[in-house]
Amino acid sequence: MKTLPTLIATSVVRGSQQGESHGGIYLVDFENQVAKIMVDWDDSGIDFTGR
Repeated sequence: MKTLPTLIATSVVRGSQQGESHGGIYLVDFENQVAKIMVDWDDSGIDFTGR
């Protein structure tokens, strides 16, 4: 039986407020039905000028 893959997925949340997560990089394991966040774009260095 073939095993299901593990994929890398990214997300960007453009509507987030300052101090909230803005997306990230995830490993999605379809075989074990598990997703794990590897990088969280929760960065205080994001420029909110003009928003």
